[in-house]
Amino acid sequence: MEKALNLCGSLKIKGRMIFILGDMKELGDKAAEEHSRIGALATLSKPDLIVFVGPEMENGAKAAKFSGFTNIRYFPTADVDKVSAFVLDYAKDDDFILLKASHSMNFDMIAKKIDAREALPA
Repeated sequence: MEKALNLCGSLKIKGRMIFILGDMKELGDKAAEEHSRIGALATLSKPDLIVFVGPEMENGAKAAKFSGFTNIRYFPTADVDKVSAFVLDYAKDDDFILLKASHSMNFDMIAKKIDAREALPA
């Protein structure tokens, strides 16, 4: 996740930058610490919005807020429909959306819902 966030900081995009970050399940005893670190790190790329998803990412949301970042949305569960609806309502053409989480968070379903909207004729 760290490499993806660092890469995003170097991108030149037309629209806004939106991060959707979910729980990283493989961290074991370091989960709280690592989710906090990622939350703070995500703010360094200066996204327009960070959406944190999952119980562990509450630590990330708190760290981002503590870093002074204010445009945060937190979803305590990986409710695909709620997260997708929120992002689709917020996102506009030319926005860049990064989705990153453990596979078990079902972010592939969120990506499919976003892709389905992109496929609709204007």
